[in-house]
Amino acid sequence: MKKRYTSAFRVSTNNLKDLEQNLRKYKNSFDEVLFFTQFTHSVKRLEYHRESAEKIRPYLQKIKQLGIKTGINVMATIGFFAEALDDTMQNAKPYIYWNGSAINGRICPSDKANIEFIKEQYKIYARLSPDIIYIDDDISSLSCACDGCLERFHN
Repeated sequence: MKKRYTSAFRVSTNNLKDLEQNLRKYKNSFDEVLFFTQFTHSVKRLEYHRESAEKIRPYLQKIKQLGIKTGINVMATIGFFAEALDDTMQNAKPYIYWNGSAINGRICPSDKANIEFIKEQYKIYARLSPDIIYIDDDISSLSCACDGCLERFHN
């Protein structure tokens, strides 16, 4: 059985020392430490992810030095719904529901520009060299109803 420690606090230099102390103390209580890229479910702009990765970097490095596996949980690949839109990716082709409505914070999974965005988003976190990257998203719902997705489905 895999035991996972997930951080429920925002990373900062103030709590790195406390985290390290607890990880040393309870090292045999879990198998890996998992970091979430964000706390909301809308797709964030690349600059947000670059900043997030830089905040996570020292934690991953310290945890790896302790011999503990690390993971990154990419909270929103195509997004779930409109939430905390201040850092949301702008000018992306939106995800279209079957009723024709577009949702801010959720992007079309088949749009070429969005696919390039997604690739870069995952590269940002892959450069941290975690042991695993989790896709924590509603990618099971790839049923975007935009004209392009409907055309691909039809063909």
